[in-house]
Amino acid sequence: KDSKHTAVNVRLWCLYNYPQNVKISPQSPDLNPKEHIWRELEVRVREHDIKTKSGLKTVMMEEWMNLDAEITKKLVKSIPKRLNAVVDAKRYPTKY
Repeated sequence: KDSKHTAVNVRLWCLYNYPQNVKISPQSPDLNPKEHIWRELEVRVREHDIKTKSGLKTVMMEEWMNLDAEITKKLVKSIPKRLNAVVDAKRYPTKY
């Protein structure tokens, strides 16, 4: 068990809703909202014609500041659906 990646509230929710104790890799992109935010940032940054490291840093900072809070709200709201998809997939890839 990788406790540094396990949030207590998520574990409690899983134990309550899935008493068979779902065991999922903490690095699972299906359940890691950070991965989805990084992906969104990557997509936005790649839309720019970047020539230098300093240009990359500038664009990344600008795009990071432009990320809408609605993105994170949608990710948080999607967690129960993602949990169900992971359980239903029985450790196989999901559509997320």
